[in-house]
Amino acid sequence: MFRIQVDQTYPFPVDVRVPSDAAPGQFATHRFTALFRVLPTDEARALLAKPDSLDRDLLGQVLVGWRDVADEDGQPLPFGDEARDRLCRDPRVQAALVDAYRKSISGEAVAARREGN
Repeated sequence: MFRIQVDQTYPFPVDVRVPSDAAPGQFATHRFTALFRVLPTDEARALLAKPDSLDRDLLGQVLVGWRDVADEDGQPLPFGDEARDRLCRDPRVQAALVDAYRKSISGEAVAARREGN
């Protein structure tokens, strides 16, 4: 039986590709887990209808936590609005988060696993 959940949140993996220090011209993939909130359809439409809407606006609404994110010293970085905004200023991280959210909402990641990709 399908049960409707209000304010649903869920963990989802995020893969961030960054240029490799060890191999110039190549990329290294770093993974962390985001905690996303399902944005109700009417809220998503309203957000996307704004002409100045940006991915960071979306992330400000749907990214509500994370695991396996560290600061420059390798210490766990606690989630908070300031830390989220700091992380999302990196265009590679922002793109990876938006991609992960879209995949999680559309079921694309599940479909790819079923197809063996």
